Amino acid sequence: YTGTAQWDKAITALNQVINSGKYILQPNYFDNFSVANDGSSENIFVVPFDKVHIGNMNWEMQTLHYSSNLTYGLTGQPWNGFCSTADVLNKYTGTDARKAQFLVGQQYAADGVTPLTDPQANLPVIFDPNVTSLSDASLPFRMAGARNVKYHPESGTAGNQSNDMVIFRLADAYLMRAEASMHTGDVATALLDVNKVRARAGAALWTPADLTLASLLDERSREMMWEGWRRQDLIRFEVATGTPYFTGARTPAKTADGDTHTFLFPIPAPEILSNPNLHQNPGY
Repeated sequence: YTGTAQWDKAITALNQVINSGKYILQPNYFDNFSVANDGSSENIFVVPFDKVHIGNMNWEMQTLHYSSNLTYGLTGQPWNGFCSTADVLNKYTGTDARKAQFLVGQQYAADGVTPLTDPQANLPVIFDPNVTSLSDASLPFRMAGARNVKYHPESGTAGNQSNDMVIFRLADAYLMRAEASMHTGDVATALLDVNKVRARAGAALWTPADLTLASLLDERSREMMWEGWRRQDLIRFEVATGTPYFTGARTPAKTADGDTHTFLFPIPAPEILSNPNLHQNPGY
């Protein structure tokens, strides 16, 4: 980000965390994100929430369908929001347990038998990850995309969960050290670190031939999905390798960014209007 690579400094900092003995990989990946995840041996820094005293952890509301309250015993209807496409799901292969964070196909009530129906479209709630448009106004589009329950919904809540939101955890440290080690030529350490993460997920272990910067970026996608790092990862890998991971065109509905202006967010119009010293970032 500064324009000067500091891989060795990153490795030194990561060694202090990894070798401290204070953290170990949680045997069950999903225990890091459960309602009672405050006992995780892997989580390093979290934002604490509980449904009574510290609110606004409402991620299940932001991704699940309006009728999903019948699946998870929620006392309010979710908002039918964030979802993932088939490209994301296809990164998970074989026995990789992490794919279980996604809901696809026909959805059912809590009894596992009664199919859910969209209340407005009067259509079955079938989550289809093959999203072909981001501007489809049709009612079936309300079921587009795979939904994410990595932070497992908490029964009996109307919008606030007790899951602590994870910022840093040990698996991320291993993957960061693997990335830095690859840039310094230490392939052996990088392979060991990645395989620790993949072994916990039940995924096939990598050989040296599997370890590339592109495959490592994909592994970060699989491991860190829904944790808020993807944008930074795409930009960092692009800056380090020159491959347009972030600025390249994507389907659906994203054209190529030829001048990398999207590395920066635009400044909102109200802030520009309220402060004459602010000028919009280039490209917007």
